[in-house]
Amino acid sequence: MPLSSPPLPPGLRRVLSSRQGWLVGIWLVCVTLIGLWFFQSTTTDRRNTVNMAESHLRSQVELASIEINGKIESGDLALRTIVALLGANPNWRTIPRDPLLWRILNDVSDSMAAKPRLVLIDNKGGLRLHSHAADPGQVSLTERDYFQHHRDNSSEEPFLGAPVFGKIANATVIPFSRRVSQPDGSFGGVALISLDPAIYSAFFRSLDHDNKIVFTLLRGDGTVLVRHPAIEGAVGNKVDIASLSPLLSDGKTFGSTISISPQDGLERLSSFRRLERFDLTIVATLPVETALKPWREQTRRMEGVIAACLFLITAAALVLLRHMRAEAAAWIRIAASEAGLNRAQAVARVGSWQARLPELSLTCSDEARRLFALPIGGPIRREDVLERIHPEDRDRVLDAVRQTRQGRPLDIEHRLLINGTVTWIRLRAEISSQPTGGGEILGTVQDITERRQADESLRHQAEELARSNTELEQFAYVASHDLREPLRMIASFVDLLGRRYGDRLDQDGLDFIAFAREGAARMDRLVLDLLDYSRIGRICKPMQTVDLGVLTDRVFRALALKIAESGVDIVLPTPPLPKVTGDPDELVRLLQNLIDNAIKYREPSRSVRVTVSAERHGGEVTIAVADNGIGIDPQYFDRIFGIFQRLHTRESFEGTGIGLAICKKIVERHGGRIWVNSVPGAGSTFFFTLPTADPA
Repeated sequence: MPLSSPPLPPGLRRVLSSRQGWLVGIWLVCVTLIGLWFFQSTTTDRRNTVNMAESHLRSQVELASIEINGKIESGDLALRTIVALLGANPNWRTIPRDPLLWRILNDVSDSMAAKPRLVLIDNKGGLRLHSHAADPGQVSLTERDYFQHHRDNSSEEPFLGAPVFGKIANATVIPFSRRVSQPDGSFGGVALISLDPAIYSAFFRSLDHDNKIVFTLLRGDGTVLVRHPAIEGAVGNKVDIASLSPLLSDGKTFGSTISISPQDGLERLSSFRRLERFDLTIVATLPVETALKPWREQTRRMEGVIAACLFLITAAALVLLRHMRAEAAAWIRIAASEAGLNRAQAVARVGSWQARLPELSLTCSDEARRLFALPIGGPIRREDVLERIHPEDRDRVLDAVRQTRQGRPLDIEHRLLINGTVTWIRLRAEISSQPTGGGEILGTVQDITERRQADESLRHQAEELARSNTELEQFAYVASHDLREPLRMIASFVDLLGRRYGDRLDQDGLDFIAFAREGAARMDRLVLDLLDYSRIGRICKPMQTVDLGVLTDRVFRALALKIAESGVDIVLPTPPLPKVTGDPDELVRLLQNLIDNAIKYREPSRSVRVTVSAERHGGEVTIAVADNGIGIDPQYFDRIFGIFQRLHTRESFEGTGIGLAICKKIVERHGGRIWVNSVPGAGSTFFFTLPTADPA
């Protein structure tokens, strides 16, 4: 189960929390101030942008009103001049044939900046004279609103008619006319100037190259005379003047406002100027969104700058916060490490200590204090430590500490005597010098009382085991000698009985003598094998390097006679063979037993073939002895290495059942393993491992 991290000390936790709180607070203040500044700045800029657009719109209207008023004033002057030339009683029969009058009309028209067309109409509505057409032909204009206006009204004020498609000009014109009266005041005809709307549209275009502003020139009744930009069907229609600017319905002569247009639902800036003498109104409108476009672009740029600033501030705050959290995590890890170290020291019963030089002021971990029975917390006096060291070990410890101060590592085991109880500890330390002088000794203290007691117990057990082994070996020797002596006597008397009385015994008697002789011999071999089994490892010879090539030569010399008699085919590994570490005599016996078994358990129907191989794997050598004998059933792979374990009857194969047990004991004494792989009827392969003596 993982151990949870210990809590931070309250003071440190408060400091870290306070620092993080201050950082978050400063970040919030910065973000709030930047947000407030951005809001106030953009709001002010928006208001200023709208005000500037409104001022610009007002100035454009003023310029347009001056221009239009001038042109119409010029036209009115021309009309008054023509009316004066006609006199009080115009003769409409002679006027069309008067070249001087036509020339005057033409010159007056050419002299005006707008170059309007001057037209004279008689009281019957007939076109009598046209400044741009010497002979206009028979044209009736009785249906025109300006003709009807002057015919039906005796006012001498000029009149702006609705835009019409001129019958002579073949273009849309704005008629501007005056009444020609008879001496008696009756209607005598109309003097008219045809104003070209394109002239005014061009002027409006010069005021607003981007076509953002909508200019509209209207009559008092709402008839649209000119609109720029032009849209189809706008000119000549009547509109509600109040829809263009709410202030128009209040009777004001000029003004500006912001309102929602009922025509398209857009919020628009509008500015107007009335030309009261001619009952005209000039209105200029601009969508607020269009006016705010520069402000929005600037705001987007500011948003980018603000976003970058906020990103940098936030990134800096996050970096600092991460640093603070990393610092807090580091403190937590340190606290956890200290707690874990204290737990580990308590479990391992190992403490740590530190002595500052040159005064040897001591600081110790909790476990070190517990080992010396010192109170937890508070200063430590050297006298308190020294009085707890066993008096017989005190001088030795002080001498070791003096050598440590001279640079020699400290590693000493000594006793403590505390309240009459003796414990053993191990002190280890090294000095850490400083370039400026002084330094400190860093060390550990370990409770080794149990280890010392265990060492003492092991020493007594080893002595007892050595004595027991000696007695056991003597017993085995005596037992084998005492067992073999009566066996030899039995065998001798059985042989003597056979020689003296063999001719007197029947076949059963002879068989009994043979059984007794064979049993005595088998018992003698069993005693010898038991003696050998008990002696393995008793004679502790030092391990040495053994050349497997030399070892196999010794084995084959020992088995030379048996190999020759059985006709065994021996296959040896290719030299050079690896070297192993072991007892050469025991290894000869091990290999000899395995090869002897391979010869013994042969398949009668085929010649014996034994293959010996050796391979190195890491730090050990695996040796294999393979044969083509009768094989072993896999269920007996473990059983055959037990003592007295036989798989066959004595009539089939002789033996005591101890050979493989001896092999296993020899291999285990050398720190190796032994096992077998076999297929019944196809042969067996015995493997065992030995430590290598060759360098890696």
